[in-house]
Amino acid sequence: MRKVLLLALSILLLAPALAQAANAQAQEYDELGMSLYRQGLYAKAITYFQNAVQADPTDWEGYENLGNAYFKINDNADALSAYQKSLQINPNNSTLENIVQSMQGNTAPAVSNSPAETQPAVSQPPMGAAPPTAPQSSVDSEQPIDNGQSNPSAMAPPQPGTTVIVRHHHGLYVEQEPVYNDNLAPMDHRKIWVDADLAYNWSNQQDFFTGASNENNFIKQNGYTGTASADNSGLEGGVELGFLLNPYNGIAIGVRGIVSNPYISNVNYQNGGDFETVNVQPYVVPLTLDYYFFMPDHDGRFFLTAGIGYYFVDVAVNDNYSYANATPAGPTDELMGDMYGGTVGFQAGVGREFEIGPRLGLRIFARGRYAKISNINGTFTSFNGVTDNYGLVSAPYLGNSISVDSTSNIGGNEHYATLDYTGFDLGIGLTFF
Repeated sequence: MRKVLLLALSILLLAPALAQAANAQAQEYDELGMSLYRQGLYAKAITYFQNAVQADPTDWEGYENLGNAYFKINDNADALSAYQKSLQINPNNSTLENIVQSMQGNTAPAVSNSPAETQPAVSQPPMGAAPPTAPQSSVDSEQPIDNGQSNPSAMAPPQPGTTVIVRHHHGLYVEQEPVYNDNLAPMDHRKIWVDADLAYNWSNQQDFFTGASNENNFIKQNGYTGTASADNSGLEGGVELGFLLNPYNGIAIGVRGIVSNPYISNVNYQNGGDFETVNVQPYVVPLTLDYYFFMPDHDGRFFLTAGIGYYFVDVAVNDNYSYANATPAGPTDELMGDMYGGTVGFQAGVGREFEIGPRLGLRIFARGRYAKISNINGTFTSFNGVTDNYGLVSAPYLGNSISVDSTSNIGGNEHYATLDYTGFDLGIGLTFF
C-alpha cells in the first residue's frame, strides 16, 4: 500500500509540470509553423499548427494560424472549421468573427474538372473580412505584406498591399525542428533524455537469511526466547541522464537508491534478564554507467541495457546487549551509528518506452544486477564511552548470526558479513526529452 501511495503522489506532483510542458510544446509548434508559413510552405506549416492544437486544445491562436494556412492553399472548408474552433475558445475575436460570417455567406468559386485545369481556381479572401485594426495581444511591430508573403500572426488571410499587425509570442529564435521520414516516433530522435523511475527491488541477502536461520536454531536449542528475521524485498528509485548517439544506440549515467527491509534479531537469555537486540538497516546507492541498444518504432522503442556501477552502502546499526548476569559475567552496552562499504557491480536490463506526449514517454522495465558488498565497517562511540572501529560480522558466539564486533576481533571463525544485492528491479518510469 505504501508503494502504491508513493506512486500516486508522484503522478499528482508531476501533473502541473505536464500541463506546463504541453503549453510550451504548443507554443514551439506554433513558432515552427510560422517559420514555414513565412517561407510560403503552407502545407508543411499546417502539420505544425495541427500539432500545436493537439498539444494544447485551448490554443486559439494555433487554430487561427491553422485556418490562415488552409486558406492559403484554397481549402476554404477546413479554414472555416479552424476559424470556428478558434472562436469557440476565444469568442471575443470580433475580426475573426466577421471573417467567419463573410465566409459562411459566400460560396467558393467552382473548380473545373477539365483535365486541362490541373490547379483549382484561386479563391479570394472573404468579402468584408478586413484585417484587424488592433492586435488581439501585445504588439511588437507593424509591417506591410505583399501578395505571396506570409502572415506571421493569427489573423485574417492577407490581401495585396495590406498592412497587418505582426504579433510575436516572444523574441527568442526557435530553430526549426528537423522532419524525419523514417516512420519513427519523435522520441526516437531526441538527443537527450532524463528518466525518473520507481521499482520493486528483490535482492539475495544470503548471509542475512543464513544468520536469521542460525540464530533461530540457536534460540530453540538453548531454550531461549526471541526470533530473528531477514527480508529480500525493498524499494528502488532513481534518475538517469541519457545521450542518444543515433536512433539505435545511447549511453546513460544514473544514480539510484535502494531501501530494503531490515535484518532484526531479538534474543532473551534465561540469565536474570540478559538480552541482545540487533537492527541492521541497509541503504544502497548505485552510481551507474549503461549502454543502451534501442529497437525503435512508430510508437516508441524497445531497449536492452548493460553497464557497470559502483554500489555504495550505508548500514544503520543498533546493537543493544547485556551479559551482566551470565557466568562468567560479560559487558552491557549499546552501539548505534552508521557503517559504510562499497564495491563494483554490474547491471543489465530490458524494457519498453511508449511516447505519451511530444516530449514525454512512459517506461516499463526489468533490471538485474550483480553486487556483493563486504568489509562494511564504521567507528562507534558506545554508551560506555569507548570509541572503536566495528564491522558487520557473522558472529559464531550467537550461532553465526549477524552482529557487530570490533574489527580487531574479525578473523578465524568470525568473518565480515556480505551484503548481497544480487537481484532484480521491476518498475516504471517517466522519461522527459
